[in-house]
Amino acid sequence: VANSQGYLPGSVNVIKDDGECVIDRKCGVNPKEVEVLLDRIPTEEDTMRAIELKDIYYDFDKWYIRQESERELTKLLGFMQENPDAVVEIGSHTDARAPYEYNIKLSQRRAQSVVDWLIARGVGKTRLKPKGYGETEPRNDCKDGVPCSEYEHQRNRRTEFRVVGGSINLKSLERFDMQVDPCKVCPF
Repeated sequence: VANSQGYLPGSVNVIKDDGECVIDRKCGVNPKEVEVLLDRIPTEEDTMRAIELKDIYYDFDKWYIRQESERELTKLLGFMQENPDAVVEIGSHTDARAPYEYNIKLSQRRAQSVVDWLIARGVGKTRLKPKGYGETEPRNDCKDGVPCSEYEHQRNRRTEFRVVGGSINLKSLERFDMQVDPCKVCPF
């Protein structure tokens, strides 16, 4: 366990005997150094700045929450719990590889899956505004009839977050480290 003034306490698990060192009550014969990351306690100035979350992404033609998205959604959940007056738009998008109307419905299901995830963890439904944008706001030039890589299509299959009510500014950022789910049977 580590503490420092101006930071929240942090901890890390250490294996008692991993071959490199032996830890006992007197710091052991061969003590091991470990790194413990501490989060800074937010100041009033911090609350005036934007809170940044990374986008979450979806597999081709799917709307379930991927495991890689849990971390960002957990941050959003914490934000919602700390800011009980915040109302957030959950804006979801698709790539352009299906008809327009289908993509609007798919993106709405994606937005709703995030809403359902948050409601299941105690966030009130009235504080969440799901919005499906379909293929109307691509991150790149991957529009109908334009050949694109799977990575470029993946960038467009996303959910972004925006505060639409309350007193805090939340901003969603694009991630570039997402897993790419290729469409193996796409005719385009």
